Amino acid sequence: MAQQWFLFKGATNEQLGPMAFDEFRAATSQLSSNELHASFAWQSGWADWKPLEEVAEEFKELKLQLPPSPPIKLAKKRESAADKERRIHERFDADMGAVILSKGKVYRTKTENISAGGIRLKEELPADISPDASVIITRGDEHFQARVKEVKKDRFEFEELKSQSREILKDWLDHLSDAKKKSA
Repeated sequence: MAQQWFLFKGATNEQLGPMAFDEFRAATSQLSSNELHASFAWQSGWADWKPLEEVAEEFKELKLQLPPSPPIKLAKKRESAADKERRIHERFDADMGAVILSKGKVYRTKTENISAGGIRLKEELPADISPDASVIITRGDEHFQARVKEVKKDRFEFEELKSQSREILKDWLDHLSDAKKKSA
């Protein structure tokens, strides 16, 4: 039996599938540049949804036109002095895309701030987010995926990150640190 594909269009919160690869390829070819950046794919055998850009790299025949990387927007600070004091990792205000994958559902939101240990979101999460959820953080055409260690109403603590995700996060945090120093 042929592999069945699913497509999640994050911009419209629409899930398509199951479909054959040819149908999947046809569906992805109709996406706008913004939709490509905000879309995810899944097929049986995969533990989690994958950003469509990552799938496009694996399956070159998709021939997707990916959008350029937008600049990072620095968000307004809302953290109290007590919050800062108890932090292990320095937090940086950052408005980045976040997709939470939990129990077969996909939730799309934005980060308020980010650190090496986790993220705080701009809005509260639904109560049914499981502690073994995954989160995908996007900045332009880059992303990293992390397993969630602890879920609170508007924040996640990361499990140990894979080396590639750890490197991407480190680069982002270095960039945010440099931007913070320049604005001070």
